[in-house]
This record gives sequence, C-alpha cells and structure tokens, in this order.
Amino acid sequence: MRYISVCWIWLCLTLAAEAQPENQVDSLLRLADDPRRLPESVILLLEHELPRFTSSDDQAQIHIRLSSAYAQTGPVDSCSAHAWKSIRLAPDNPQVCSKAYANLGYTAFRKTAFDRAKTSYEKALALYQQTRDRTGQFLCWRMLARIADDQSLHKAALDSDQQAMAIAMELQDSTGLRDVTFHMASLFRKLGRFAEAQDYLNSSLKASPAGSERLMAIYREQGMLHEAQASLRKAIEAFRKAQDIENNTNDEFTDYHNLLRVYAALRALDTATRYADSAEVAARRSGHVENLRTCFYSRYQLAELKGDTAEALHYHKQYMQFDDSVKRQIADQRVENVRDELLLGANEAAIRTAEWEAKWKEVNMLQEKQWKYAEYLILGILMLLILAIFLLYRSGQRRKKEKGEFEERIRELSVIKEKLFTVLARDLQAPLATFNNLTRSLDRQMDTLGKEDVKAIMHHLNTSSHELAQLLNQLLEWAFTQSGTMPFRPELLRCQAVAREVEELLRPLASEKGVTVSFLIPEGLHAYADRTMVAIILRTLLFNAIRFTPNGQTVTLFSGKKENLITLGLKDNGVGVSAHKLPGLFTWSSDPVGQSGALGMGIGLPMCRELVRRNGGDLYVESKVGAGTTFYFTLPEHAEVV
Repeated sequence: MRYISVCWIWLCLTLAAEAQPENQVDSLLRLADDPRRLPESVILLLEHELPRFTSSDDQAQIHIRLSSAYAQTGPVDSCSAHAWKSIRLAPDNPQVCSKAYANLGYTAFRKTAFDRAKTSYEKALALYQQTRDRTGQFLCWRMLARIADDQSLHKAALDSDQQAMAIAMELQDSTGLRDVTFHMASLFRKLGRFAEAQDYLNSSLKASPAGSERLMAIYREQGMLHEAQASLRKAIEAFRKAQDIENNTNDEFTDYHNLLRVYAALRALDTATRYADSAEVAARRSGHVENLRTCFYSRYQLAELKGDTAEALHYHKQYMQFDDSVKRQIADQRVENVRDELLLGANEAAIRTAEWEAKWKEVNMLQEKQWKYAEYLILGILMLLILAIFLLYRSGQRRKKEKGEFEERIRELSVIKEKLFTVLARDLQAPLATFNNLTRSLDRQMDTLGKEDVKAIMHHLNTSSHELAQLLNQLLEWAFTQSGTMPFRPELLRCQAVAREVEELLRPLASEKGVTVSFLIPEGLHAYADRTMVAIILRTLLFNAIRFTPNGQTVTLFSGKKENLITLGLKDNGVGVSAHKLPGLFTWSSDPVGQSGALGMGIGLPMCRELVRRNGGDLYVESKVGAGTTFYFTLPEHAEVV
C-alpha cells in the first residue's frame, strides 16, 4: 500500500510538471528559431515582443538572438549593438556572453578589424570552454584560423585549424571536417609544404564536396599548388576544370586571371593576352575595384614582357588610378575601424562601470554588517584629505594658474551648454510635438479616416520628419564645430559634383514642395577646400531655400570665378528677409522666419560662415522682402590661397 501511494504521488507530480506552461521567453525563442521564418521576420517578431519582458536575463537572450538575426541580414552595426546590450544585461551569464562575443568577433572580421576580431573570439572561446560547448569552440577555432590566415600568420592559422579538426572529428561533423581539411591544404601550400597540401586536397576530393562551388574551389587550390611547384601545365589543367564547372558565374575574374598568370609564366603571351581581355571584361562587369587594379597590373606586366613600352605605360597609368581608389577605400576602412574601437572602448567602460557599481553595493552591505571597516575607511579618507590639503598648499601658485585656465574653459563650455539647451527648448520641442500629435491622430482615428485624410496626414508626417532630421543634423554638426574637433582636410574638389550630391540628398523634400533645383555650375570648376565642410554648407543653405520657397518655384545654384577665388551661390524666390534683420542672420540667436512662419534653429547660418572662413573664404547674403534671398560664399581655387 505504501509503495502504491509513493507511485501515485510521483505520477501526480510528473503530470503537474508537464502541465506547467512553457517559459515565455523560451517559447518566443523557439518560435524565432523556426526554419521557415526569414531573418527579417525574426527581427520584427523579437523587437515587437521585447518590451513585454522585464527580466534582464530574458531581455539578454532576446538581444543575442536579435544580434544573430542582424548578422544574417547584413547590418553588422545593429548586430554588434544588440550583442553589447546582451552583455550589459547579463554580464555573468556565460551562455549569453559567449554568443555575444562571437557575434562581436564576426562584425569586426567583416570590417577587417582583425585584432579586435581575434580578441572577441578568444573571449568567446574561453566562455565556450567554461560551458563545455564543443560546437561553439569549433566555430571560434575556425574563425581564429581565418583571421590568422588573413594576417599572413599561417603557422598560427594551422594550429587553430588542427584544434578545429579535433573537435569536428569528436562531433562527427563531416561538413565542418571537410571545410577544415580544405583550408589546411591552402595553409600548407602557403607554407611551402606541398606534399602535405596535396594529401589534404585529395582528402577533400574524396569527401565528395557538396555543390559545384565547392568543387570549383578545390580545383583552384590544386591549380595554385601546381603553380607553386612550377608544374604550369598541371596548373592550367586544374584551372580549366574550375572554369568548366557549370553555373559558375560568381567569380569569372579569378578563373581568367589564374590562367593569365600561368600562361604568362610559360611565355605564351598571346594566349595570356586573350585571358587578360576576358579578365578585364569580368572585372568591369562586377565593378570590383581591386579586381580591376589587379587586372591592369597584369596587363602592364604582359606589355613589359612584349617590349611594348607605350602599352605598358598606358596600363600602368590605369593601374595607378585604381590603386589610389583601393588605398582610399582602405584608409576609409581604417577610419571606420578607429571609430569602432572608440565605440568598443565606450561599451567596455560601461560594462566596467556596471561591474564597479555592483561591487560598490556589496561593499555597502559589508559596511552595514561590519561598522569597524567603515570607521577605518573614514579615517583613511580623512588622512587622504589632510594629505591633499597639504599638497594643495605646496602647489598653490601652480594651481592658481591652472584654476584660471580651467575656469575659462568652464565658461566656454557653459556658453555652449546654454546655446545647446536654448536650441533644444526652442526648436526641437515644436517639431517633436507636431510629429507626436500627427501620429496620435493617425492612431486614434485610423478606422474613421478616409484614404485622402490618411494620405494628407502621411504627407505631413513625411514633411515633419524631413524637417526634424535636418534640424538634428544641423544641431550635431554645430556641436561638432563648437567642440573644435572637426578635422580639416582640404582637397581639390569638383564643385558641381558636391552640389549634385547635396541636391540628391534633399531631392525628396524638394519634390514634396514641388520646388525645382537648377544648376548653373560648370563641370570643370574646382576649388581647394574640405569636401565635408562644403557639403554641410550647401546642404544647410539648400534646405533653408527649399523650406522658405513657395510651392512650384525654382532654387538656383550658381558659381563664379574672380582672380584666385571661386564663388558658389544659391538664389531662391522665397519671401525674403527685411534689411534690418540681415545683420542678425549670422548670429546664433537669430530667428529667421520663412514662408510658413516656422522658426529656424538659428545656428545653421552662423555655422556655415564659420566653416567657410575656416576654408579661407567668407559668406554673404542679399535679400529683399518679396523678391527672395541670395547666399553666396567664396573658396580658394588653389592651395596657396589658404
């Protein structure tokens, strides 16, 4: 009887446990992991459901899933942002942090920031080892091998691949084992260990690679191996096998260029030239700048082998042009990496701050229990204060000078702060209130509004969002100039190209008002100035002109040249500005009024004058009430004028 009672209780508890509802966050993540869902659908689902969860651990799990979804769709900045949020929310959860650091390593690898990617993957690997997640460890070792390979650290890459191979064999992961084997073959070739490279390539072929793309990659690697062994005929045969695979349209340039290189080594210059023509066509079709640079360099070398100096010079000039473009892209990428490093430091600082806050709470709890420690701490603080007072007394004169400089800086910052708060209170409050009212009306009256009413409200919302975005851009640019950290990089720029880029950016706003922008700037006009600053000046002036010009009118961009100065101007047919208000347009407190009576921010024109003067020119205005306004500014034509 006692045994039957125990069995009955166990059965009841089992049924009760099974009847309990599934955890909400687990249910949501299971729904998001449905293979039938697209990554975009997963993002919409998780972002919609995220506000319902208040637990930090639940939010961290959702953020890390969002990070993975963004990694699939492409926006790596969004991927890293959600990864950092998950780390902040659950810094002590190794399952969450390991995936977050892996995603951070992926975003850094995509941006070619290899040092940062390596650091992130090493952190992820340590956490995966802590949780004994062998799949995660395999992923980290594979990515560390790729990073080391891209940094030309082939021996380190080989060590990482060997670690990944051991895990793949343990997990019986045939696909992962095949990928590692192929990559190790490439590494052995780069290290000059050709026999081992051939053995690993044969293993890859025996593994029945899935898909023509995989087989094509193996044949290419075989061709490069034969080329490194000076077996050029075998290399041609392998490269032709890669080229003959069906549906291979993704990377024609690589196949043609490989054959070009081998035929050039065989001194079959006519055949190499034909493949060079095909490679150039494929590179131009793809628009890949690095491929074009490689192609023209190869053509330059072929011309030298032929002894055709004129043709060699022609292709060398084209190579140099594309080489400059590639170097510029690399420089831009380095700047982006530096910005990411700053953001990374800020995120790490935020995490450290959170950790110190948690530790401080623990210290407070200990102080409540052990009051003697508090007394010692107070005594130590008093001693430090006495020491600080003594040091201040000894360095009084030096401190006095530093204090004066510090107070002057504080006054400058106070003035900037007052300007900033004034602008925020005066200009951003009204557009935000308008935008909020429109969205509230649309939300409350959606069922009762007609199609035309909804269209009108959406039109107002679009216009309000354009104006609000421009106001925020002006505010950020003004703050950047006031901080004194805006870089100044003058260059010889084409005025018409910069003006058309600005016009294209503001074209939706002009189309909304029916305003036409005409250009009277010749194609060959150049000026020596900072491209970013000139774009800010033209964007601010054109935005004001479009906003203050009546519907259906025209805004004209014109230019002029006198001595060594270039003049760029903008004329509108708006309401104009009275003569007594013109002197106040270039002070930050001015309140220009447009056609609709909307107040401007009052910082755009002063910022424009400051940027123009920094480039060695000046900004002027001519206006008449009812006849429109004309702004024009000067820029130096050559570097000697600056």
